Amino acid sequence: LDAIHRYKSNPNDAKIAIDITNLTSEQKQELALFAADLSNQVRKQMGTDPVDVTNSSVDMGWTQAAYYSTKFKTMWEMDHDTSKIKAEYGLKWVDEDLAGNWTNVSTMDGAKKAIYYAYTQWLFANNESLHASSIVGVRNSEEGADNHIGIGIAVLSDGSTLVNYNNASSVGIPASNTSFSITPIENTKTVEAITASYNQSKEELAQATSANAQAQDAKVKAQQVVQS
Repeated sequence: LDAIHRYKSNPNDAKIAIDITNLTSEQKQELALFAADLSNQVRKQMGTDPVDVTNSSVDMGWTQAAYYSTKFKTMWEMDHDTSKIKAEYGLKWVDEDLAGNWTNVSTMDGAKKAIYYAYTQWLFANNESLHASSIVGVRNSEEGADNHIGIGIAVLSDGSTLVNYNNASSVGIPASNTSFSITPIENTKTVEAITASYNQSKEELAQATSANAQAQDAKVKAQQVVQS
């Protein structure tokens, strides 16, 4: 891959040890939001509908990963089987992409690296375009449809890592299904969100600096009055 597409490790995430089979709810959510942000970066360039993450889509992705961890022994056995999550979450249809690699997922950084490299496989593989068209939103989608995605990681018995991406769009959720949450979880770690937070902090700092300068000036004048 070109250097621009190589994963850049996060030192803070590298310090967070995890058990991929026993993640906290917060960790599952963070990884799903990380995946959604990757999807939306390319979908923004393609001009297609963005994806979001909900409580139900987070659970869906990790339920699928747990299922595959018992079904497959090696990533070379992978095949699509969404019957479990369709039944469990009341979906009539769910899109799925799978990728295998050998990434160590014992830290949050490793888990994000596995997801990132799964995306590069889906987007840049030169032998098929179905994964890419799914990720960028031009296959199995309808214009204006809501896309609620889940991500999951399973470590198989041969040590390989399987990453599953599942998209339950509004066209695949029956109108009678009121148990599947479609309320998006806010992602505070997108480029846009981080930039907005930085600009706000910079503005607040400028205002505070100006207020401090005025206060210091008033203090000097007050001291001069006291001395006088």
